[in-house]
Amino acid sequence: MSLINQMIIIGNLGGDAEVKDTKNGNLLAKFSVAVNKKGKDGKETTTWVNVQSWGKLAESCRNLKKGERVVVIGEYISNAYMSTAGEKKYFNCLNAFFIAKPILSSEKNNQNNAQPSNEEIPF
Repeated sequence: MSLINQMIIIGNLGGDAEVKDTKNGNLLAKFSVAVNKKGKDGKETTTWVNVQSWGKLAESCRNLKKGERVVVIGEYISNAYMSTAGEKKYFNCLNAFFIAKPILSSEKNNQNNAQPSNEEIPF
């Protein structure tokens, strides 16, 4: 039986994407995305999601800048490493396989760009 581990987020970049070569020669991009949600009481809360991508996708992340809206699809992963103090540390992130900037990134832009027309559509 195959299980599904897929996560889709839409939010704003918390900072410019950091792109670097790893010790093994692989290209790695890391960034965080702020995902906002309004509760029933109207209060907005923010969840921060750490994202990483590899290879050609990481290369394309070089142009991602703080505040931009992005759509990210990937799998949720948990990794462990040894700290310099010799303690085992854990971190969770979204391992992306798809990253895009939406054409219309906010409701405000959508409202400003949508202008009704009296012209007939020619088809």
